[in-house]
Amino acid sequence: MVNITLRETRQGSVTDKEGAFTITRVPLGVYTIEIRHIGYQEKIYQEIHLKSDTDVNLTVRLTPVAIQLKEVTVSPGSFSFMGAGSSSRQTMSREDIESVPQFGEDIFRAVNRLPGLSSGDYSAHFSIRGGRHDETLILLDGLEIYEPYHLKDFNEGAISIIDVETIGGVELMTGGFPAEYGNKLSGVFNITSRKPEEDHTRYSVGMSFMNARAMLEGTFAQGKGSWVFSARRGYLDLVFNLMNQNDLPSPMYYDLFSKMDYQIHPNHLFSANVLHTRDKYTYNAKATTGFQDTLKTQELANNKYGNSYAWVRLKSTLGRKVSVQNMASVGTVTKSRDGTEKYTDFQDVVYELTNKRDFHILGFKQDWSYEYSNAVFLEAGLDIKKSKVDDTFHNIVGKNPDDPSTDSLAYYPIETRTAFKTDGTTLGLYLVNRFQLLDPLTLELGLRYDRTSYTKDSDFSPRVNALVKLAQRTNLRLAWGHYRQVQGIEDVAALNGQSGYFPSELSRQWTVGLDQSFPNGARVRVEGYYKKGSNLRPKYRNWKGSPDVFLETNEDRILVFPYKTTSRGIELYYDQNFGKKVSLRGSYALSQVEEQTNRIDNINNPSALQYDSNHLGPQDQRHALNLDSTYRPSHAWSLNLSYAFHSGWPGTLENMLQVIGDDGETDFSIQPVKLYGSKLPDYHRLDARITRKFETSRGEVRFFLEVVNLTNHNNVFGYDFYRVLNTNGELQL
Repeated sequence: MVNITLRETRQGSVTDKEGAFTITRVPLGVYTIEIRHIGYQEKIYQEIHLKSDTDVNLTVRLTPVAIQLKEVTVSPGSFSFMGAGSSSRQTMSREDIESVPQFGEDIFRAVNRLPGLSSGDYSAHFSIRGGRHDETLILLDGLEIYEPYHLKDFNEGAISIIDVETIGGVELMTGGFPAEYGNKLSGVFNITSRKPEEDHTRYSVGMSFMNARAMLEGTFAQGKGSWVFSARRGYLDLVFNLMNQNDLPSPMYYDLFSKMDYQIHPNHLFSANVLHTRDKYTYNAKATTGFQDTLKTQELANNKYGNSYAWVRLKSTLGRKVSVQNMASVGTVTKSRDGTEKYTDFQDVVYELTNKRDFHILGFKQDWSYEYSNAVFLEAGLDIKKSKVDDTFHNIVGKNPDDPSTDSLAYYPIETRTAFKTDGTTLGLYLVNRFQLLDPLTLELGLRYDRTSYTKDSDFSPRVNALVKLAQRTNLRLAWGHYRQVQGIEDVAALNGQSGYFPSELSRQWTVGLDQSFPNGARVRVEGYYKKGSNLRPKYRNWKGSPDVFLETNEDRILVFPYKTTSRGIELYYDQNFGKKVSLRGSYALSQVEEQTNRIDNINNPSALQYDSNHLGPQDQRHALNLDSTYRPSHAWSLNLSYAFHSGWPGTLENMLQVIGDDGETDFSIQPVKLYGSKLPDYHRLDARITRKFETSRGEVRFFLEVVNLTNHNNVFGYDFYRVLNTNGELQL
């Protein structure tokens, strides 16, 4: 399958198995046609004149070329989107991304249909092969982006801060990622912003249920330079105000992104990027809590978040074999949270919380590559960051309304008042040697060194990847490695009394993958993996899994002390285009995630917890299936159906225990039976999206209608129990 693109309109096509292709609905004019296929020399046809009522026939013969070793994907678990990476590993094109249902038009949500990824409906972040969502490295044009989500009060982020229209390509690595990527245990999500290719200014505007967006891009200096600017604003707060729904939460967010590239010399490309985002969440309404929701309360929230980054890069080619990239960056991540819930009929407080954190980063990164020969390729680099954090907290938690027992120990109210301020430096060094031993065998040996001042960590991480070409269309990839993750300087949960740092975590991983492509365009990939985590640090969780705003104040807050995790699984991925109208994609994963703990502490409740020291991890999903089908009856229309299924996650049931209340009478308290001792129901969801495109003389207009959960299936993300009176006047759950 060869990629065909019209440079002026960005319309494109791919050849069928006979090499034929057709591009329809092209406006009259003069065009440049670009023809690309991995392993062959690119061909460009200029001055192609398209006149009225005439077809243009082209016969193209491509010349085979040797694939450069640096372009070969050796690591298993690699997926490419929207043009990033080698075409042989392409998973979803830009047209595919635009066709599939995705709440908030978010690339983070679009990729969660791949095998090995798990996520909930409330959040944009995902976990990879049983890992936590913070174990994935998020990069934008080479810079690490921290907490890259809007609406963080909804399960730590409902959509990403990166507008999908500004993205040029994405590379997702779910295992075996090379040594140049460090300080993460599970994976890499590497985003590249788009690069304008036209010689005139182009603009794009859009509006959806969630937000409105605009983007401009163009070139300058006779094509030596290019620029992109985008802005997006969520307007749920404006919608609720117009509806006079002042008792609903009022979330507001916006993001700005700009990039400028300039070819200052044929061997030197300079780039400058800026990303700036803001969020605000306010809430002031009457509520209820307690048994049967009979206790009236007033809830208030005023939360603000910010992410700001600026970075510059210089890519230089030094001769024919050596290249270097230098990057300098500065970043600030802020949050200010203020929330309270008080009873309206008496003076007690349910909770009060104030939290302010400022996190600043200065960074310098340098990457070298040396193509010693056609069979040997070397990479080396360093990454230095200077960080500081200023974190202040005040938290009061009142008595759990689900527990009417006498507070004989004067456990409540629980008050925490802390202030934490520190700075530190991290240093990362890596060396990668990729070489071809024999024609079918390519090896990649990597070594990484990471040192962190504030944790006193000093770690070496060896990694080995191998590619074996079993046949022309069959590849075997293998990987083994040590992956370390240092506790972030901003990741100190001082709100619950944890003000120190723990040693780096370690994950030992083994991965094997086999991919097969067929003459009819079908592709199949099978991968197996085994991950073993150790040196794990304590983590705060909420075992109910509810998307509450102030999770630290909830009665289900726990502190887990894991000492070992094990993840294993087999993944299958398939995609195929049936002509130009129908495409199918599917993935299936069979996996298991186990966690072994030393202890689990109850944070906001004095009651002892019941749990098995060896239990399934919180996001263990034994079976996971995703199916996507797209039908394009014409260039203007597309219809997509997406189905998602996974086994229910581990859950926790509750029961009633007899207690003595403050009045000395017998009462009942609601307490968990066994943490992660049950299973939630299986998850099913069918989504649909219809897209209509209109070609105009100046561009394209696109409308879409999207329906999420078309069958209205009730998916359970957790249980919450409360007491009610039955017909006999007795309490029951």
